[in-house]
Formats: sequence, structure tokens, C-alpha cells
Amino acid sequence: MLVRDAAEADFDAACSWENLHARLDRHGLRLLPRNSGLVVTDGHEYAKCSSVARNASLRRLEARFGESWRSAEDISLDRQIQKLKHVKIADLTVIGRQSIAREFIRLDMKASGLQARLGQAIYRSLKKLANDEKQREGIGL
Repeated sequence: MLVRDAAEADFDAACSWENLHARLDRHGLRLLPRNSGLVVTDGHEYAKCSSVARNASLRRLEARFGESWRSAEDISLDRQIQKLKHVKIADLTVIGRQSIAREFIRLDMKASGLQARLGQAIYRSLKKLANDEKQREGIGL
């Protein structure tokens, strides 16, 4: 199946970057920045988004979605950071504490500016939790 054929309806129906990424993912497709625009690919075939659908140029998609280009990875990181912002450490079970500690450690290595994005107090609380869990060796780090 050609990338162009698989993606055209998804570009027309999408209402946000997150929605577009999810729609394309169902077909095994993803968006990548290329030069001053975007391409859609299955990893083998690449097609300029503007050639896939009439209104799928980067500029038109940004105007339609009301925000600048965001990769699926950026959206996922933002979602994980928002989740961490709302964690109440005192309410977590032992397994929940281990899970949040693991997630925080992964994000801290991957997301630049995590402290600023979470806020200093939340960052410090999660860092302490991660350090406590490491000392207990309950999370296998």
C-alpha cells in the first residue's frame, strides 16, 4: 500500500497533532520533519505531506490545529510530565511508588528541562522518591 493512499483520509479527518499521530500510527505510519516541512513514512517509503492531501502542508496543519508542529514523542513526554505533576506520593502503594520512581528516572534522563516543566517542589519530591527507591533496590537500577 502506498503511504499516500493510506494517509490521505487521516490528514483530512485529524483535529490535532495528537489525533493525527494516532490515526497515522494505526497504519504503521509516522510524521517526520524534513527541510521546512513534514513527510509521512512507513520507514521505507516517504511522501511529502503536502503531496498526500491538499491541506496537509506544515503551515496549513499548524493553522488548522492552532499550534506549531509537535512530534508524537513530544506529545507523549508532555502527557507523562502532566501525569507526574498530579501524583500524590503519600497515597501510593509500594508498587505505585516503584512505578512512579521508574517513570521519573526515565523522564529525567530523556526530557531536557524536566525540573522547570514539573516545578521545583514536585521535581525535588520525585527525585527523593526515586533515590529512596534506588536505595531500597526495589526497582532494579
